Amino acid sequence: MLKISDILKKARRQEKSADKSVAGNAERVSPPAPAENPSIPDMPVVNAAPQQPSAPVAAAPGKTPWQVVPDRAIRDTYEQAIALARQVMDPAAESAVLLPAIKQNIDALIASLQRDEDQLMRLFFGDYFTEQGYLYQHSVNVAVLCASLGNALHYSQARIRQLTLAAFLHDIGLAYYMDIISQPRRLSTSEYNDIKKHPVTAKERLKCYGPDLDVGILEVVAQEHERVDGSGYPYNLPGPEINNHAKLVGLADVYEALLHQRPYREKMSCLETVKQLLAMKQVFEYSFIKTLLDVTGVFPVTTAVKLSTREIGVVIHQNSRMPLRPVVEITHNTQGQTLSERKYIDLGGNFSVYIQDCFEESALKR
Repeated sequence: MLKISDILKKARRQEKSADKSVAGNAERVSPPAPAENPSIPDMPVVNAAPQQPSAPVAAAPGKTPWQVVPDRAIRDTYEQAIALARQVMDPAAESAVLLPAIKQNIDALIASLQRDEDQLMRLFFGDYFTEQGYLYQHSVNVAVLCASLGNALHYSQARIRQLTLAAFLHDIGLAYYMDIISQPRRLSTSEYNDIKKHPVTAKERLKCYGPDLDVGILEVVAQEHERVDGSGYPYNLPGPEINNHAKLVGLADVYEALLHQRPYREKMSCLETVKQLLAMKQVFEYSFIKTLLDVTGVFPVTTAVKLSTREIGVVIHQNSRMPLRPVVEITHNTQGQTLSERKYIDLGGNFSVYIQDCFEESALKR
Protein backbone atom coordinates (compact mmCIF):
# COMPACT_ATOMS: atom_id res chain seq x y z
CA MET A 1 0.00 0.00 0.00
CA LEU A 2 1.32 3.41 -0.93
CA LYS A 3 1.79 5.68 2.04
CA ILE A 4 0.43 9.18 1.61
CA SER A 5 3.78 10.62 2.72
CA ASP A 6 5.37 8.97 -0.32
CA ILE A 7 3.57 11.42 -2.59
CA LEU A 8 6.17 14.02 -1.65
CA LYS A 9 9.17 11.67 -1.63
CA LYS A 10 11.38 11.14 -4.64
CA ALA A 11 8.58 11.76 -7.12
CA ARG A 12 11.12 12.22 -9.91
CA ARG A 13 13.09 9.01 -9.44
CA GLN A 14 14.03 7.26 -12.65
CA GLU A 15 12.31 3.97 -13.40
CA LYS A 16 14.64 1.01 -12.91
CA SER A 17 12.36 -1.35 -14.69
CA ALA A 18 9.34 -0.07 -16.59
CA ASP A 19 8.15 -3.56 -17.45
CA LYS A 20 7.77 -4.94 -13.94
CA SER A 21 4.30 -6.17 -13.17
CA VAL A 22 2.53 -4.96 -10.06
CA ALA A 23 0.85 -8.32 -9.47
CA GLY A 24 1.26 -9.21 -5.82
CA ASN A 25 3.27 -6.06 -5.07
CA ALA A 26 2.43 -3.05 -2.94
CA GLU A 27 1.82 0.29 -4.66
CA ARG A 28 4.91 2.43 -5.24
CA VAL A 29 5.47 5.93 -6.55
CA SER A 30 6.97 6.24 -10.02
CA PRO A 31 7.91 9.38 -11.95
CA PRO A 32 4.94 11.52 -12.93
CA ALA A 33 3.82 11.28 -16.53
CA PRO A 34 4.20 14.56 -18.42
CA ALA A 35 0.99 16.54 -18.26
CA GLU A 36 -0.53 17.53 -21.56
CA ASN A 37 -1.94 20.65 -19.96
CA PRO A 38 0.84 22.69 -18.30
CA SER A 39 -1.65 24.07 -15.78
CA ILE A 40 -2.20 20.58 -14.39
CA PRO A 41 0.41 19.47 -11.80
CA ASP A 42 2.41 16.31 -12.27
CA MET A 43 0.72 13.24 -10.88
CA PRO A 44 1.96 10.56 -8.52
CA VAL A 45 1.48 7.28 -10.35
CA VAL A 46 1.81 3.60 -9.63
CA ASN A 47 4.25 1.33 -11.47
CA ALA A 48 2.35 -0.86 -13.85
CA ALA A 49 2.72 -3.18 -16.77
CA PRO A 50 2.07 -1.78 -20.28
CA GLN A 51 -1.54 -0.69 -20.37
CA GLN A 52 -4.48 -1.84 -22.39
CA PRO A 53 -7.88 -0.15 -22.24
CA SER A 54 -9.52 -1.05 -18.95
CA ALA A 55 -12.36 -3.48 -18.69
CA PRO A 56 -14.87 -1.40 -16.75
CA VAL A 57 -17.99 -3.00 -15.40
CA ALA A 58 -21.21 -1.98 -17.12
CA ALA A 59 -23.82 -0.61 -14.79
CA ALA A 60 -26.42 -3.14 -13.77
CA PRO A 61 -30.10 -2.13 -13.74
CA GLY A 62 -30.84 0.08 -10.78
CA LYS A 63 -28.31 1.72 -8.49
CA THR A 64 -24.78 0.28 -8.42
CA PRO A 65 -22.85 0.30 -5.14
CA TRP A 66 -21.09 3.48 -6.35
CA GLN A 67 -23.61 5.29 -8.49
CA VAL A 68 -24.78 8.63 -7.12
CA VAL A 69 -28.53 8.85 -7.58
CA PRO A 70 -29.76 12.44 -7.05
CA ASP A 71 -31.62 12.76 -3.76
CA ARG A 72 -33.35 16.12 -3.48
CA ALA A 73 -33.80 15.67 0.26
CA ILE A 74 -30.02 15.62 0.76
CA ARG A 75 -29.52 18.78 -1.27
CA ASP A 76 -32.41 20.45 0.58
CA THR A 77 -30.82 19.61 3.94
CA TYR A 78 -27.50 21.04 2.73
CA GLU A 79 -29.13 24.26 1.45
CA GLN A 80 -31.10 24.63 4.68
CA ALA A 81 -27.82 24.37 6.60
CA ILE A 82 -26.37 27.23 4.53
CA ALA A 83 -29.45 29.37 5.23
CA LEU A 84 -29.08 28.64 8.94
CA ALA A 85 -25.39 29.50 8.85
CA ARG A 86 -26.28 32.88 7.36
CA GLN A 87 -28.70 33.49 10.25
CA VAL A 88 -26.19 32.32 12.84
CA MET A 89 -23.54 34.69 11.49
CA ASP A 90 -25.83 37.69 11.91
CA PRO A 91 -24.63 39.49 15.06
CA ALA A 92 -28.22 40.60 15.69
CA ALA A 93 -29.65 37.08 15.57
CA GLU A 94 -31.40 35.67 18.64
CA SER A 95 -28.94 32.87 19.24
CA ALA A 96 -30.86 30.78 21.73
CA VAL A 97 -33.91 30.72 19.46
CA LEU A 98 -31.83 29.30 16.59
CA LEU A 99 -30.19 26.47 18.54
CA PRO A 100 -33.03 23.88 18.24
CA ALA A 101 -33.17 24.39 14.45
CA ILE A 102 -29.37 24.11 14.23
CA LYS A 103 -29.33 20.84 16.16
CA GLN A 104 -32.15 19.43 14.04
CA ASN A 105 -30.28 20.34 10.86
CA ILE A 106 -27.04 18.83 12.17
CA ASP A 107 -28.86 15.55 12.80
CA ALA A 108 -30.26 15.70 9.24
CA LEU A 109 -26.78 16.33 7.79
CA ILE A 110 -25.35 13.35 9.67
CA ALA A 111 -28.22 11.14 8.53
CA SER A 112 -27.70 12.30 4.92
CA LEU A 113 -24.01 11.52 5.15
CA GLN A 114 -24.69 8.03 6.42
CA ARG A 115 -27.33 7.48 3.74
CA ASP A 116 -25.28 8.65 0.75
CA GLU A 117 -21.85 10.06 1.61
CA ASP A 118 -20.79 10.37 -2.04
CA GLN A 119 -23.64 12.72 -2.88
CA LEU A 120 -23.09 14.98 0.11
CA MET A 121 -19.35 15.10 -0.58
CA ARG A 122 -20.07 16.17 -4.16
CA LEU A 123 -21.74 19.23 -2.66
CA PHE A 124 -18.75 19.69 -0.35
CA PHE A 125 -16.27 19.72 -3.23
CA GLY A 126 -18.44 21.87 -5.48
CA ASP A 127 -18.07 25.61 -5.94
CA TYR A 128 -19.78 27.95 -3.50
CA PHE A 129 -23.34 28.96 -4.36
CA THR A 130 -22.79 32.65 -3.51
CA GLU A 131 -19.95 35.17 -3.25
CA GLN A 132 -20.07 34.93 0.54
CA GLY A 133 -19.92 31.16 0.51
CA TYR A 134 -16.46 31.40 2.09
CA LEU A 135 -18.26 32.33 5.29
CA TYR A 136 -21.63 30.53 5.23
CA GLN A 137 -21.16 27.50 2.99
CA HIS A 138 -17.66 27.02 4.38
CA SER A 139 -19.11 26.45 7.85
CA VAL A 140 -21.53 23.86 6.50
CA ASN A 141 -18.76 22.12 4.56
CA VAL A 142 -16.51 21.94 7.61
CA ALA A 143 -19.41 20.41 9.55
CA VAL A 144 -20.00 17.82 6.80
CA LEU A 145 -16.33 16.87 6.67
CA CYS A 146 -16.08 16.61 10.46
CA ALA A 147 -19.11 14.31 10.53
CA SER A 148 -17.38 12.12 7.94
CA LEU A 149 -14.15 12.15 9.96
CA GLY A 150 -16.09 11.20 13.08
CA ASN A 151 -17.56 8.21 11.24
CA ALA A 152 -14.11 7.15 10.02
CA LEU A 153 -12.73 7.40 13.56
CA HIS A 154 -15.63 5.24 14.82
CA TYR A 155 -16.92 7.90 17.19
CA SER A 156 -20.26 7.37 18.89
CA GLN A 157 -23.29 9.11 17.41
CA ALA A 158 -23.39 11.51 20.36
CA ARG A 159 -19.75 12.43 19.84
CA ILE A 160 -20.19 12.88 16.07
CA ARG A 161 -23.14 15.15 16.77
CA GLN A 162 -21.12 17.29 19.18
CA LEU A 163 -18.13 17.46 16.79
CA THR A 164 -20.36 18.41 13.85
CA LEU A 165 -22.18 21.08 15.83
CA ALA A 166 -18.87 22.62 16.95
CA ALA A 167 -17.68 22.60 13.33
CA PHE A 168 -20.88 24.31 12.17
CA LEU A 169 -20.40 27.08 14.76
CA HIS A 170 -16.61 27.37 14.52
CA ASP A 171 -16.49 30.63 12.52
CA ILE A 172 -19.32 32.46 14.24
CA GLY A 173 -16.85 35.06 15.53
CA LEU A 174 -15.85 36.09 12.01
CA ALA A 175 -19.19 37.87 11.56
CA TYR A 176 -17.70 40.72 13.59
CA TYR A 177 -14.79 41.14 11.18
CA MET A 178 -16.60 41.16 7.84
CA ASP A 179 -14.97 44.42 6.73
CA ILE A 180 -11.58 42.73 7.04
CA ILE A 181 -12.18 39.21 5.74
CA SER A 182 -13.99 40.43 2.62
CA GLN A 183 -10.93 42.30 1.38
CA PRO A 184 -9.89 41.08 -2.13
CA ARG A 185 -6.25 40.94 -1.06
CA ARG A 186 -4.04 39.38 1.54
CA LEU A 187 -4.41 40.91 4.97
CA SER A 188 -1.92 43.26 6.54
CA THR A 189 -0.19 42.26 9.77
CA SER A 190 -2.48 44.55 11.73
CA GLU A 191 -5.61 43.14 10.09
CA TYR A 192 -4.44 39.58 10.65
CA ASN A 193 -3.82 40.31 14.33
CA ASP A 194 -7.38 41.59 14.60
CA ILE A 195 -8.73 38.46 12.90
CA LYS A 196 -6.84 36.29 15.38
CA LYS A 197 -9.24 37.53 18.06
CA HIS A 198 -12.24 35.87 16.43
CA PRO A 199 -12.05 32.55 18.35
CA VAL A 200 -12.40 34.44 21.65
CA THR A 201 -15.18 36.55 20.13
CA ALA A 202 -16.92 33.35 19.05
CA LYS A 203 -16.64 31.81 22.51
CA GLU A 204 -18.21 34.89 24.09
CA ARG A 205 -20.96 34.94 21.48
CA LEU A 206 -21.79 31.30 22.05
CA LYS A 207 -22.24 31.86 25.78
CA CYS A 208 -25.48 33.57 24.76
CA TYR A 209 -26.79 30.19 23.62
CA GLY A 210 -27.24 29.29 27.25
CA PRO A 211 -27.07 25.91 29.04
CA ASP A 212 -28.49 24.02 26.05
CA LEU A 213 -25.11 24.34 24.33
CA ASP A 214 -22.47 21.99 25.75
CA VAL A 215 -19.56 23.95 27.24
CA GLY A 216 -17.18 21.58 25.42
CA ILE A 217 -18.27 23.17 22.16
CA LEU A 218 -17.14 26.57 23.42
CA GLU A 219 -13.70 25.09 24.07
CA VAL A 220 -13.52 23.61 20.58
CA VAL A 221 -14.50 26.90 18.95
CA ALA A 222 -11.95 28.80 21.03
CA GLN A 223 -9.15 26.34 20.20
CA GLU A 224 -9.71 25.38 16.55
CA HIS A 225 -6.90 27.69 15.41
CA GLU A 226 -4.43 26.22 17.89
CA ARG A 227 -1.74 23.97 16.39
CA VAL A 228 0.08 20.98 17.85
CA ASP A 229 3.50 22.68 17.54
CA GLY A 230 2.28 25.63 19.63
CA SER A 231 2.22 28.04 16.68
CA GLY A 232 -1.54 28.60 16.70
CA TYR A 233 -3.71 31.24 18.28
CA PRO A 234 -5.15 32.74 20.42
CA TYR A 235 -3.40 30.93 23.29
CA ASN A 236 -0.38 29.24 21.61
CA LEU A 237 -1.36 25.94 23.23
CA PRO A 238 0.88 22.88 22.74
CA GLY A 239 -0.61 19.72 21.25
CA PRO A 240 -1.45 17.85 24.50
CA GLU A 241 -3.49 20.82 25.73
CA ILE A 242 -5.63 21.15 22.61
CA ASN A 243 -9.07 19.55 22.52
CA ASN A 244 -9.07 16.70 19.96
CA HIS A 245 -12.30 17.96 18.42
CA ALA A 246 -10.61 21.36 17.98
CA LYS A 247 -7.74 19.63 16.15
CA LEU A 248 -10.20 17.96 13.77
CA VAL A 249 -12.19 21.13 13.15
CA GLY A 250 -8.99 23.09 12.56
CA LEU A 251 -7.77 20.54 10.02
CA ALA A 252 -11.12 20.40 8.22
CA ASP A 253 -11.25 24.21 8.24
CA VAL A 254 -7.89 24.52 6.45
CA TYR A 255 -8.55 21.68 3.99
CA GLU A 256 -11.92 23.10 2.95
CA ALA A 257 -10.48 26.60 2.55
CA LEU A 258 -7.63 25.43 0.33
CA LEU A 259 -10.05 23.68 -2.05
CA HIS A 260 -12.31 26.70 -2.47
CA GLN A 261 -11.95 30.24 -3.75
CA ARG A 262 -11.34 33.14 -1.41
CA PRO A 263 -11.70 36.88 -2.14
CA TYR A 264 -7.91 37.15 -2.42
CA ARG A 265 -7.04 33.93 -4.30
CA GLU A 266 -8.26 31.14 -6.54
CA LYS A 267 -8.92 27.65 -5.21
CA MET A 268 -6.14 25.08 -5.23
CA SER A 269 -6.10 21.80 -7.13
CA CYS A 270 -6.67 18.58 -5.21
CA LEU A 271 -3.00 17.61 -5.54
CA GLU A 272 -1.69 20.97 -4.43
CA THR A 273 -4.05 20.81 -1.45
CA VAL A 274 -2.68 17.41 -0.44
CA LYS A 275 0.88 18.69 -0.74
CA GLN A 276 0.01 21.70 1.40
CA LEU A 277 -1.52 19.48 4.08
CA LEU A 278 1.47 17.16 4.17
CA ALA A 279 3.77 20.16 4.42
CA MET A 280 1.82 21.09 7.57
CA LYS A 281 2.25 17.73 9.29
CA GLN A 282 4.07 19.46 12.15
CA VAL A 283 1.10 21.68 12.95
CA PHE A 284 -1.71 19.13 12.62
CA GLU A 285 -2.09 15.70 14.18
CA TYR A 286 -0.62 13.47 11.47
CA SER A 287 -2.99 10.60 12.28
CA PHE A 288 -5.88 12.99 11.59
CA ILE A 289 -4.34 14.01 8.26
CA LYS A 290 -4.19 10.34 7.33
CA THR A 291 -7.82 9.87 8.32
CA LEU A 292 -8.86 12.90 6.29
CA LEU A 293 -7.12 11.57 3.17
CA ASP A 294 -8.64 8.13 3.74
CA VAL A 295 -12.05 9.84 3.71
CA THR A 296 -11.55 12.30 0.85
CA GLY A 297 -8.88 10.53 -1.19
CA VAL A 298 -6.07 12.23 -3.06
CA PHE A 299 -8.51 12.56 -5.97
CA PRO A 300 -11.84 13.60 -4.40
CA VAL A 301 -15.25 12.83 -5.84
CA THR A 302 -16.05 15.14 -8.79
CA THR A 303 -12.38 15.10 -9.90
CA ALA A 304 -12.00 14.36 -13.61
CA VAL A 305 -9.09 12.00 -14.26
CA LYS A 306 -7.13 10.55 -17.14
CA LEU A 307 -6.24 6.92 -16.61
CA SER A 308 -3.06 5.15 -17.72
CA THR A 309 -5.24 3.50 -20.41
CA ARG A 310 -5.94 6.98 -21.88
CA GLU A 311 -9.59 6.71 -20.89
CA ILE A 312 -11.20 9.70 -19.18
CA GLY A 313 -13.58 9.56 -16.24
CA VAL A 314 -14.84 11.14 -13.03
CA VAL A 315 -14.11 9.97 -9.49
CA ILE A 316 -17.41 8.96 -7.89
CA HIS A 317 -16.40 6.97 -4.80
CA GLN A 318 -13.42 6.54 -2.47
CA ASN A 319 -11.93 3.24 -1.38
CA SER A 320 -11.17 3.36 2.33
CA ARG A 321 -7.44 3.39 3.08
CA MET A 322 -6.63 3.47 -0.64
CA PRO A 323 -6.57 7.24 -1.30
CA LEU A 324 -4.88 6.88 -4.70
CA ARG A 325 -7.31 4.24 -5.94
CA PRO A 326 -10.92 5.48 -6.12
CA VAL A 327 -13.82 4.22 -8.21
CA VAL A 328 -14.04 6.04 -11.54
CA GLU A 329 -16.98 6.39 -13.89
CA ILE A 330 -15.56 6.12 -17.42
CA THR A 331 -17.01 8.91 -19.55
CA HIS A 332 -14.71 8.91 -22.63
CA ASN A 333 -12.91 6.09 -24.40
CA THR A 334 -9.28 6.06 -25.55
CA GLN A 335 -10.22 8.08 -28.64
CA GLY A 336 -11.89 10.77 -26.55
CA GLN A 337 -15.37 9.74 -27.61
CA THR A 338 -18.19 10.07 -25.08
CA LEU A 339 -19.56 6.74 -23.91
CA SER A 340 -23.29 6.21 -24.27
CA GLU A 341 -23.41 3.61 -21.50
CA ARG A 342 -22.35 4.13 -17.90
CA LYS A 343 -19.26 2.11 -17.04
CA TYR A 344 -17.12 2.00 -13.94
CA ILE A 345 -13.66 0.87 -12.93
CA ASP A 346 -12.69 0.21 -9.34
CA LEU A 347 -8.98 1.01 -9.11
CA GLY A 348 -8.94 -0.58 -5.68
CA GLY A 349 -9.32 -3.94 -7.38
CA ASN A 350 -7.46 -3.25 -10.61
CA PHE A 351 -3.79 -2.58 -9.93
CA SER A 352 -2.78 -2.60 -13.58
CA VAL A 353 -4.50 0.76 -14.11
CA TYR A 354 -3.65 4.03 -12.38
CA ILE A 355 -4.55 7.72 -12.51
CA GLN A 356 -2.19 9.65 -14.76
CA ASP A 357 -3.68 13.14 -14.71
CA CYS A 358 -6.48 15.14 -13.14
CA PHE A 359 -8.45 18.29 -13.88
CA GLU A 360 -11.77 20.00 -13.16
CA GLU A 361 -14.90 18.00 -13.91
CA SER A 362 -16.30 21.05 -15.71
CA ALA A 363 -13.59 20.58 -18.36
CA LEU A 364 -15.30 17.38 -19.55
CA LYS A 365 -17.66 17.54 -22.50
CA ARG A 366 -20.30 15.00 -21.58
